[in-house]
Amino acid sequence: MFKEVPRRLLVVSFRYLIVTCWVVSVMTPTFAQTTLTAGRSLVEDWSSHHAIFSSPGSEMEAIMSGHRQQWQEIVNSPRYQMQQILRDGLWPGLKRSSISVLQDATQAVSSLAELSSESKAATALPRSVDWAVTLADSTQSSSSFAAVYPAKYISDPLGLPSCSNDFVVFVVNSAGNSSNQSNIVGVNNLYQGFCTGAVPSVMFSYYVGTGPVLTSPVISADGTKIAFIESIGGGNLGPYFHVLTLSNGTSEGNEGCPNRLPCNGTAYDAPLYLQPGDSPLTNATQGALQMNGGNGANITRSSPFIDYKNDIAYVGDDGGRLHKFTGVFLGKPAEVKTGGWPVTIDSSTALTSPVFDSGASQQIFLAGVNSGKIYCVTVSGTLCTTPSVKVGGGIQQGPIVDSTSQMIFVSTTNTAVSNAILFQTNTSLSDSISVTMGSAGNDLYNGTFDNAYYEDPSSGHMYYCGGMPGSISPGTPALYRIGFDSSGNMNATNDGNIFQLVNTGDSYGNYDCTPLTEAYNGVTDMLFLGVKGGARPSGCRNQGCIMSFDITSSFPTTVQSTLVTGSQRKGTSAIITDNFSTVPAASQVYFMNLNTGAGVQASQANLK
Repeated sequence: MFKEVPRRLLVVSFRYLIVTCWVVSVMTPTFAQTTLTAGRSLVEDWSSHHAIFSSPGSEMEAIMSGHRQQWQEIVNSPRYQMQQILRDGLWPGLKRSSISVLQDATQAVSSLAELSSESKAATALPRSVDWAVTLADSTQSSSSFAAVYPAKYISDPLGLPSCSNDFVVFVVNSAGNSSNQSNIVGVNNLYQGFCTGAVPSVMFSYYVGTGPVLTSPVISADGTKIAFIESIGGGNLGPYFHVLTLSNGTSEGNEGCPNRLPCNGTAYDAPLYLQPGDSPLTNATQGALQMNGGNGANITRSSPFIDYKNDIAYVGDDGGRLHKFTGVFLGKPAEVKTGGWPVTIDSSTALTSPVFDSGASQQIFLAGVNSGKIYCVTVSGTLCTTPSVKVGGGIQQGPIVDSTSQMIFVSTTNTAVSNAILFQTNTSLSDSISVTMGSAGNDLYNGTFDNAYYEDPSSGHMYYCGGMPGSISPGTPALYRIGFDSSGNMNATNDGNIFQLVNTGDSYGNYDCTPLTEAYNGVTDMLFLGVKGGARPSGCRNQGCIMSFDITSSFPTTVQSTLVTGSQRKGTSAIITDNFSTVPAASQVYFMNLNTGAGVQASQANLK
């Protein structure tokens, strides 16, 4: 059905690739075996799970198949380079033996196993850690907040974790208040047993406006700036696109910031009021751009997507328009209001987060929350030749775009037959495949791919959450997977494997899954997900629960570890991972617990 793309031989092809600075320039591949130096930073946020790359193969394969230009677009993409560093530690051009702080991944796993031994508990660092930092006085209540991700900045993936420079950003979906409720909180000193002092420490707590933050934040590639949306709609109001420049820890003038008010806020209920422009107490700054021209259309489902190469942000609103911002992190942020921007796509629907395809199409894809369509927009501000394709019913999240295979994936509901479906199309929106995911549900979020898919889709799978077959409608949540053919097309049905996540008869709405998150550490392929309540695996106690699974070589038959998140059936936000470090307590997952109103860190190894 889809055009076959070049075969993918990633590990061989890119072990010899020199990666130069990807923040503002285009990389020129050089095939000399070279050691990378430490100092490159990385970002893990919502878009890391939506803009992905299966293996593009070698340059010679691309030349032979006539796809060299497409190949170069991919390998020159900053997002591709970040993905390769995040995936498994086999960084492009890196000789592990030349960097003393790194060890083989098997040694890292062995170390974690040793630390879990009771006989070594007295002398070893803690085998696992877990902290929670309060973000709001009350529990988080937005029904769509399960699709919101924290964002993590990793200052040096080739060296030791940094207690001062690595940080996590959590957003708050409660109304901001200048005296006692921040909109955004950042924490550092993350790694217990490695960092000293309070773990974690509040790095900043900012109040920027009265609106809640209902979508995910994004961080600049160098970790100095954060962009996010303050959601305010109705009347003559409109949401604000914020770009924060973080303080470097010094104060302006001679006032002496620590002797007056806190430089950057000290807690969620003691925020710094960071007004537009320069702060009088610290050199943190923010730009606040009101959007929509006062037409009242809010933004409740769309996170900013950053095109790092061109320093552009795209974001959709609830009135069916796509916005474009230039100079986001490297210049002065400004909304483009000429040449067709903002683009009116479909005024009848709120829009999901957009995803820019840095592969062959160079187009922007997003979905309609209410329309059940995938839309395509050009970078010049026009609808594509084929502007949309109908998927099904409501769509909760923006699409996943594989820029190598030029495939797009979403989960949705087919209201005509009351089934949940997994949908695949290509970037031309010309062909599609729909696979039933079981009974229909309220909130169907995106699945994720295993590591084998990134190396070669035909040998890999997508894992997703669907309804148990034959269970009480609208379906008891269960874990499935589906394979792909040699052209990267989904198979007609799932492979028959199923893992029941929630007690029989406990249906979607109160019990549905979070978006799925996968992480590969060079040895073990891990899968993380959460459910709101009624969790069935041992250890979840029939409550809301985060679970992890080992999917390295086969579909899991048991849960690897669990973490109870509460009984209020509000669940959690989406989950991100960070390092794959040999340092104990430095390989973590992060999410927001909507039952408690807290930002949480838990260990990848056992979620404790």
